[in-house]
Amino acid sequence: MAPRQSLVPGPVDRRAVLKIAATAQEAATLPASPDYIVLPGMSVPRRLLLGVILIAGSVLGVWVITVGAWDDEGFFPWFWNVLWLIFPWVFLLPAWFGYFAGWKRYADSRRFIDHYSAFRQESVRVPGTVAETLAMTAESNDAVSALVVKVHYEWPPGQPSDVVVASRAPGIRRPEAPEKGDPAFVWIERDAGYSTSGAPASSAKARKLVQISRAVRKEQAADGQKPGLAQELEALAALHRNGELSNEEFAAAKARLLS
Repeated sequence: MAPRQSLVPGPVDRRAVLKIAATAQEAATLPASPDYIVLPGMSVPRRLLLGVILIAGSVLGVWVITVGAWDDEGFFPWFWNVLWLIFPWVFLLPAWFGYFAGWKRYADSRRFIDHYSAFRQESVRVPGTVAETLAMTAESNDAVSALVVKVHYEWPPGQPSDVVVASRAPGIRRPEAPEKGDPAFVWIERDAGYSTSGAPASSAKARKLVQISRAVRKEQAADGQKPGLAQELEALAALHRNGELSNEEFAAAKARLLS
């Protein structure tokens, strides 16, 4: 595992989804289908089969290690049975924790997919800026195995906020990973940003989608140079000219880069 570039930016928002887009234009728009955002996971039948295999493995492991080594005659010291009672669970508990974590990720993905149509129609887009990142890479290459990103934005308008979002196997290499200062776009459930009376309210419990372009990192990897402020401003200006950013969104994103 490559050394971490920073500490984890903060508690991950489990209601938020992270997508690394190919271009700045793609990052500023919502895809028509959630399949482009949430990767298909293991099917329910396969998950159930994995559970059956874990149960069988647990029973076999406990029988062979604990029951097979149990001292009924008191030949060994008193802690012998305690040791063999605990030993198999050193390996079994992480496997079971991973199994249930997989079900949790599957449930979160299904909730996002099931509500995506309404989310796409009703969410509000807020420009933001990458504040911190943590990219973990595989031992054999520079493929990013896990990515955690902290994005700063303002929602409701004038109220600074942050969201920490994570992605497993985001499908990028280390030079393409977001860096501090990169522009980002945050889609937030509109109803969660306002109270029933119409007054601004907290968006802490809102579903969020964070999209960040990897184009800047790809250009950096190609020419070996870190893009400057001018290139990032030009990318935002192009989005503004194409109508992807409103005047207010462009002004807010530009102010973040210049601050």
